Amino acid sequence: MLNYSCIIFNLQVKKPSINPPNNIVEKFMIRRPAVAGSFYSGDANQLKSDIEGFVVRDCKKQAVLGIVSPHAGYVYSGRVAGNLYSRIKIPDTVVILAPNHTGYGVPYSIWPAGLWRTPLGDVEVDEKIVD
Repeated sequence: MLNYSCIIFNLQVKKPSINPPNNIVEKFMIRRPAVAGSFYSGDANQLKSDIEGFVVRDCKKQAVLGIVSPHAGYVYSGRVAGNLYSRIKIPDTVVILAPNHTGYGVPYSIWPAGLWRTPLGDVEVDEKIVD
């Protein structure tokens, strides 16, 4: 049996250049980046530069119901992921289904609230959809 996690983000609330003050962050569950600095750069400026290098310019964007995107280290999958994301219209809210790489824990889970921290800023979980 495969184990999966589900993360629901409302991308409208993404504020990549502004992180919440510490007194606010303490009230949230924060999922910190597990592989920043190894699978992708942990430095915001370098990560932005890397992503820009993967983006395909001047291509037609399509609305999609879902995608399957690679999620290996950017050195392995960055060009494929960049090619894919360059061609889709990304909606305001997205649901990410992800494998449980360890196999430990429950077969499935939903991250219920709080933030996912990235080198580019924090992304807020859409708690209305999670409920």
